[in-house]
Amino acid sequence: MTETGETSLIIQRTFDVPRERVWAAWTSSEEVQHWWGPDGVTTTTEELDVRPGGVWRFVMTGPEGDEYQNTIVYDEVVEPERLVYIHRSSEEGKSQFQVSVSLDEQEDGKTELTMQMRFEIGDRMRREGRIWRHRGR
Repeated sequence: MTETGETSLIIQRTFDVPRERVWAAWTSSEEVQHWWGPDGVTTTTEELDVRPGGVWRFVMTGPEGDEYQNTIVYDEVVEPERLVYIHRSSEEGKSQFQVSVSLDEQEDGKTELTMQMRFEIGDRMRREGRIWRHRGR
């Protein structure tokens, strides 16, 4: 993605668990189904290959049964501290965005997560920001 006209959303959160546990929540299909996506939406993983060039294909199913195909392609994977990927929707006309997730182990055993989403379109960023704020309650 180019830097021109780009808009970013940064989310930070501290979890009272070791970094390896947070890493598993992001890289295990058994774990990610419990938290990925907004309330009322289920996530079903079709393929998950967490390595550079690897792909995560999943379907998000809304409360009314509408299905949304998603694809993530991993650019960088540094276990258990960093993921960088491109998130794409299969819907025509929907933009893709880049995400970097950093997991920093704290001295007290907690993990600080920093997630930066980079969008080319401000409206998409605002929509995604509302969804993630809602899930993080």
